[in-house]
Amino acid sequence: MLLDEMEIFYTVIELGSFAKAADKLGVSKSHISKKIDLLEKHLHAKLITRTTRKLSLTEAGDNFYQQCAKVIEEATKGYAIIHELRGKPAGTLRISAPPAYGIYVLPRIIHNYLSHYPDVKIEVNLSNDYIDLVKQGYDLALRSGKLESSSLIAQKILSVENIICASPSYLKKYGTPEHPNDLETHNFAVYEAAKKSRELVFTKNTHAVTVVINGKIIANQIELSKKLVLESACIASLPKFMVEAEIAAGTIIHCLKDYHLPKSDLYAVYPEREFLPPKVREFIGMLKIA
Repeated sequence: MLLDEMEIFYTVIELGSFAKAADKLGVSKSHISKKIDLLEKHLHAKLITRTTRKLSLTEAGDNFYQQCAKVIEEATKGYAIIHELRGKPAGTLRISAPPAYGIYVLPRIIHNYLSHYPDVKIEVNLSNDYIDLVKQGYDLALRSGKLESSSLIAQKILSVENIICASPSYLKKYGTPEHPNDLETHNFAVYEAAKKSRELVFTKNTHAVTVVINGKIIANQIELSKKLVLESACIASLPKFMVEAEIAAGTIIHCLKDYHLPKSDLYAVYPEREFLPPKVREFIGMLKIA
């Protein structure tokens, strides 16, 4: 391979000896000699003038040595960068995440991550759309549901609890639901991703209750459903992490506390690789403990 021969030639010139180059590279002196001869044949040029005591470069040899030095320098830098990346997070981390999770949860995680790994730059795309991680150059996606490709790896990050939410003024005007069946008379904001099925399945202990919801509003962003709840326009099922502050402040009421909706699992999804880059591995670790 030409690159091997270039490294041998460079090492011979740097050390000024076939024997010293052989010792450094862990090969025999005859191997070095054969490789130099082969290189000269490939290039159709004499590179080295050899005497019993000294090696001298020809004009062609000197020019070729300068090019070899550049190649070896860049290769050495490449090895150093890879070694560094294997040791600690560095470079750019590109993430795709659902808007709600990205707005309400990711900022705290990103702040914590960057405080530990300041050599990383983070690019975040908030979208529910399917992305091709490899083709679009993403390191990591946060997604729920089944994987679209078997070439991807998924690690479960958390189970998202969904709860029934309404504002105090809405409940004062339309009444507080005491049983899941009561939701059938309320204006329910429907999340577009689930609009094909207007059924909600609640459980209390081991008993399940299925309710068909009605509503005049369909939203493609769950954040809009939250805003509509705060405006007292409707009642909605929202991820608990989105409304914890409002529940604590009393501007949103958690209804039907004794009944539970199915949790949705969130996964960290990334391309299958033999070695997971530290920047990705450490970020996943922080996601799990958040």
